[in-house]
Amino acid sequence: MADNRKLDQRAGDVIGFIPMNVLQDAVAASGKAPGALATMGGTQLRKHVLAHRTLSSAEIIQLWEQWRYGSRVALTLAIFEDRPKKPGAGFLSDVGQELERARVEREAGDDERELAIVLIGEDRFDEDQIVELSFRYGHHHEYLDLEERSKSVIESCFGFAWVCARDQFIAVSGEERVVADMIGAVSAVLGKGAVRVAFGKSTMDAHFKMETISSILHLDLFTGTRRRVSREGLKGDPAAYDEVVARDVDNQRLRALYGEDIAGVGMVNVSVNAERSRLNTTRPVPASGLRDWASDKLTRLARSQLALREEDPIAFFIGIHKQIVDGVPRSHHEAVADLAVAIATCRKTGHERLAIKKDAFALAAKLPAKSGSLSARSDCVQCGEMVLAKCDHCRSSAVQFNYAEELCCARCGGGSFTCYQGHELPVTMLTTALTFEPADELLGWISLMLVQMRLEVYERTGEQFWVRGSELLYQQRPLLPNGTYTVLMVDIENSTALGHKKALYAELVATLRDGLMSVARTHRGHFGQDTGDGGFAFFEKEKDAIAAARALQALIRLSEHNRLDASIRIGLATGSVETAGRRYTGLAINLSERLQKEASKGSRIALDAKTLFGAKAEAVVIGPVNKLKGFSESTEDFYLLSDPPKRATAAA
Repeated sequence: MADNRKLDQRAGDVIGFIPMNVLQDAVAASGKAPGALATMGGTQLRKHVLAHRTLSSAEIIQLWEQWRYGSRVALTLAIFEDRPKKPGAGFLSDVGQELERARVEREAGDDERELAIVLIGEDRFDEDQIVELSFRYGHHHEYLDLEERSKSVIESCFGFAWVCARDQFIAVSGEERVVADMIGAVSAVLGKGAVRVAFGKSTMDAHFKMETISSILHLDLFTGTRRRVSREGLKGDPAAYDEVVARDVDNQRLRALYGEDIAGVGMVNVSVNAERSRLNTTRPVPASGLRDWASDKLTRLARSQLALREEDPIAFFIGIHKQIVDGVPRSHHEAVADLAVAIATCRKTGHERLAIKKDAFALAAKLPAKSGSLSARSDCVQCGEMVLAKCDHCRSSAVQFNYAEELCCARCGGGSFTCYQGHELPVTMLTTALTFEPADELLGWISLMLVQMRLEVYERTGEQFWVRGSELLYQQRPLLPNGTYTVLMVDIENSTALGHKKALYAELVATLRDGLMSVARTHRGHFGQDTGDGGFAFFEKEKDAIAAARALQALIRLSEHNRLDASIRIGLATGSVETAGRRYTGLAINLSERLQKEASKGSRIALDAKTLFGAKAEAVVIGPVNKLKGFSESTEDFYLLSDPPKRATAAA
């Protein structure tokens, strides 16, 4: 009897959680439905079910558990950035320890720990290629009891994570915070980062049948509003269906519900929300049925995203959901990503103008001052060209709005501007031509974004851009002509080990890149391009290259941004340099790269005979060039540059 009373009490406790439509369906199917079922309110129906035992206590609890564990299961797919190792035997405990480590690190309180993930078990299937981790977590739930009193409880919810190293994906079911914690823990254990991907309509149409779409949320071009068209509306109104299909182009169908028939479960609707990158089942689904369905479906979706990353890295990057690139501040991530995508698109298409989401003034407000400035560029009526306007008083080109929302000089507050040839420019003309000029810090962030797209970094000396109005204006600068140059090649020694400290390493790489550009300008050289953790520059005279190399050594050694106390290695070689597309190539570049690798063990400079004798410098022989890869036929030696002679002090 005691057990029955507990069961009845439990049924009374949980019946308030069961959604009204679910409870009505269950009562209607029980054979004991009251005649006034359709008109009953929630409280009235619940009390009737309990009082007349329309459903047994066990049936009520089973109905609640089915809804609680299986309803509206949300699946989020994340793609590993590189192929991870196959999960080992202790994978479950390793993920559990990583979850706990993360909680300790963020000093989780008692409330957070009540909601925290608790791993239950591990299962392997698909010939051990997919590892399933089952877990439970706390869900804070507000509901009304039978007396319509507000109750607040924490109930257990259950979720699943599928980890597939072969197809490079993680799929997690559960709430947003649960998804983030599980992806982070699994990524940390496997030693590879993962990015969440958002699915566009073209991807979903390739994996779900168009004719099974339950409803569509699309953009009405005439009114500019979003409109939901249901399955019944599509089937019952051919004109509405034709209208949706006719306008179903990129970004106009914002969301769709696809019907999927899961074997042994029945039809479910899978909604795809590109902004949140989640697939949601919209009816109760048993865990086993969801797992069997999701394994195949998510594998194919993941493979399609991997193929997209190879075929169109720009499109893949656009589809990444809330991916934070190391080194780019979170608060500025969206604005920087928009610029990087626009630049990548201009490179790909060859266009010099591209509409973007934010205008110049919005960018200046969104990004910190040190990442760029607002300036006045205008099509001068007399010059006929877009020129940089300058303040008549202080010659500054930076502009801002004063307290009266009038355009003025950002430095002295003056309000009169001329073009560089002295022609007066009306303020109204300048207002419509406000231009955001990028600074080095912003260009560095854009480079990191381009690397995430698997593209070449932004080449400051090879390309330039600015934002004028709501257009990005992009130009590629001419490369050096083919000829004979001394190449200075530099990179960071022991970069693999240092790279684990991501923030400090990114700071060091940026300092080295900026330092190389600076010494190249100072010593009459030309910056070539970045090479990841280094770069190269060209000099017409050998002595200028050696002076620049020594200056770069000193700069990195004394820089406050070299908090890793890193050393750099430099290779100098003189010879032919040619251009191939937008890149440099040639014998001198290849040899300087080989020599740079021989200059390890603490900020040393290796150089070839032509550079040494051309600069009349002092050096010691390291070895023959023919021992270097690709130079087996050379008969020359290569050298290690001697330290410059110390000047005698006044006391001496």
